Amino acid sequence: MNSVPVAPFNQTIRLRIIQCLVVSIVPVIAFSTSVWPTSSFVANTMTLAGQLLLAICILGRLWSILYTGGRKNRELVVEGPYSVCRNPLYLFSTIGAVGIGLMLHSFILAFCLGIACGMILRVTAQEEAKFLRSKFGSLYEAYAQSVPAFWPDFKLYYESREAVFNPAILRRTFFHALYFLLVIPLVEVKQFLVQNGVMTSFFRLL
Repeated sequence: MNSVPVAPFNQTIRLRIIQCLVVSIVPVIAFSTSVWPTSSFVANTMTLAGQLLLAICILGRLWSILYTGGRKNRELVVEGPYSVCRNPLYLFSTIGAVGIGLMLHSFILAFCLGIACGMILRVTAQEEAKFLRSKFGSLYEAYAQSVPAFWPDFKLYYESREAVFNPAILRRTFFHALYFLLVIPLVEVKQFLVQNGVMTSFFRLL
């Protein structure tokens, strides 16, 4: 274990970066349209796929919080989703980002949002790992060597018979997840405005 303790990663930094990312892509989303017609098979398939990924994102985040709520940075959680992946919350968030791009009927947006979100959360995970390594030492080292950081290995799945969770944290995570659900009506409103000439599109995205 390190002699000099490492402070937990300041999550405010991550939130500010993601907020800046969201603000930067709003003009792209607002003033672009998809090359795929809204009623086409490709667009409809992308919408369904995007909605499925958003559902996986929301349910996955809630599932992860059931295991970490109230215990994060105090205990090393290695059960449930954390038994197959060290950063399930970040994995599900990245899946949600890809889903948003697909719901906007753009493979380019899906790819860029997924990469950008994944890179930000990967850096966050690396900083958090420094704290966990400092606090839990060899226990975390053994966990890190056996469980992948992001890509899940379901053969490793393990869960205890009892799970203790914090209702307040679970409730807060649920309301945060609603931000992902807001994408659905916003996309519908944008498409309606474009189709009726209220909003102008300056370029088209694949």
